[in-house]
Amino acid sequence: MSKKVFIYPFTEQEAITLSKFLARFFSRRQAKDLIRSGKVLVQSQKIKKTSWLLQPGDRVEVREEDISLKFSIRILKQKDSFWALDKPSFLHSIRGKEKSSLEDWLKYKGLPLILLNRLDYLTSGIVLATDKVEREIEYKKWQNQGQVEKFYLVRVKGKIEKPLVAKRGLEVSKRKKVKVLEEEEKDPLRYSWVYPLSWDLNSSLLVVKILKGKRHQIRAHLAGLGFPILGDPLYGQEKADCLFLHHFYLRFPGWEVLSWPRWLKEPELALVKSSLTTL
Repeated sequence: MSKKVFIYPFTEQEAITLSKFLARFFSRRQAKDLIRSGKVLVQSQKIKKTSWLLQPGDRVEVREEDISLKFSIRILKQKDSFWALDKPSFLHSIRGKEKSSLEDWLKYKGLPLILLNRLDYLTSGIVLATDKVEREIEYKKWQNQGQVEKFYLVRVKGKIEKPLVAKRGLEVSKRKKVKVLEEEEKDPLRYSWVYPLSWDLNSSLLVVKILKGKRHQIRAHLAGLGFPILGDPLYGQEKADCLFLHHFYLRFPGWEVLSWPRWLKEPELALVKSSLTTL
């Protein structure tokens, strides 16, 4: 398999370790793994020592496998240093042990973007990124003020006819499956607002809004209410080709973007579009 080379010039005046420098572009674990596996060169010399000290002017090369043919990502919008990316299902947002992630694609394309939100492996839809640290700071400020609204299209098992708000707290640390607590979440930024669009005896199509989500928030909240998402192997029993959870609409001051899930039926598309004016 061919290799892709990424160049990271070290331009600072004080020496730092190679692993600390690469942790700016990868996670700490990934940085150390790359070095120990012999994929990092300094001044064209292969370095396997994580504590190697970089000197001003050093050229750092990272050699990785070419991932270009495994998947592709659609860029939905690029404006004011914000980038909206359309993540498919069955793809990690952040690079882990496997080499299939949105971060991998960005590195392959040579796009030094900072991811501003993440989606679960099974969840599809909008991932926002930026190429400026100043924009990241601004986005986080808006998010803490409740000005970043994220809307998801969801199909669940069961019939929901009226809007509701899921307010129960979530225990997410060191858990594969998030636990829904009995007590109410104190921070309204962590609530999930549920708006039913259509339903029958067996399932409902919903729009769910969150402001500052936790891991698996929508999946856990809906399952805790007795309405697991169709295709969710962790919080429900229904088997399907995909998880019916898609981040379809994002808006914050001066910016908005849309993405449509492949599983949405044509008559439902018009229904969702008409609902946008009231959300």
